[in-house]
Amino acid sequence: MKKIVILSILLLACLSCSAKKQQFTSEEDRIKSLIAKYKIHFEKSYNYAYKDGKIDKTTEFLTLIKEFDKNGNIIRLEKHNRPVHGWEAYDYSIVYEYDDAGRLVKSVNKDYQGADTDYTIFEYNKKGERTLSRIQAPDGTATYSETYSYNDNGVKSETSAFVHQEGNKILYRKELYDAAGAPKETSYFDGKGNVAAKDIYSADSAVEKIKKSYNAKNELTETLTDQYNKKGIKLSSTQFYTEFTEFEMSRNTKMVWKFSYDRYSLLKETTAFTNDGKASYTEKILREKY
Repeated sequence: MKKIVILSILLLACLSCSAKKQQFTSEEDRIKSLIAKYKIHFEKSYNYAYKDGKIDKTTEFLTLIKEFDKNGNIIRLEKHNRPVHGWEAYDYSIVYEYDDAGRLVKSVNKDYQGADTDYTIFEYNKKGERTLSRIQAPDGTATYSETYSYNDNGVKSETSAFVHQEGNKILYRKELYDAAGAPKETSYFDGKGNVAAKDIYSADSAVEKIKKSYNAKNELTETLTDQYNKKGIKLSSTQFYTEFTEFEMSRNTKMVWKFSYDRYSLLKETTAFTNDGKASYTEKILREKY
């Protein structure tokens, strides 16, 4: 559940625009703007596996439902997992709360019975920049937190993530960004202050971005290459695991994800391909308007 909330933190950002031309500080900003512009109310994602080279709709193993308000803010997320292909069945939901300025201030995780499992608090400085997100148990005990720093132009420059254990705040991850806010380097720590792994980001061109991951011995474990069109919309991702990756079954394998979009430039379909080039699963997204 902690990973779920951490991901939900990363999925949300404040919308920023100018009077003449809209400027987006992140892909999340772009999506939020489109959701509001085209009055999208619900987004439903369906995941299907393949059988004999074709989508088998009887193998639906995951359903994701997002509900948005008229400002493009996500206000509820539901996830339903089906017990197929070795997956365990589970359901959960997240409810999001905003202040009068439209800033996310709280998200609450609920189990399949609707009981609160934990929640996340978000704090901002006087400039409206998010400075803190903190995951807490129902009794208020902090379990995980992130702090954010910005440069003089209001662009995020650093994220530090901490795990809270027995009253101690232990550095888990630190992310550094360039002057434009793009990821530059991420370090992961072992709980004793030592770097256990690291991600290095680079851009060979405007349409290709690369992330290389290294272990504590500085051995390359993984390469992720993202391809974009001239408008900055992601077309594909290729992930290659080297012989040094931690998980033995993934060593020297490749996964490819290809993305397609609807007429609003919103993601419509994702298809994953395995090491042999065969389609593994497809996620289809349907949307409903207000």
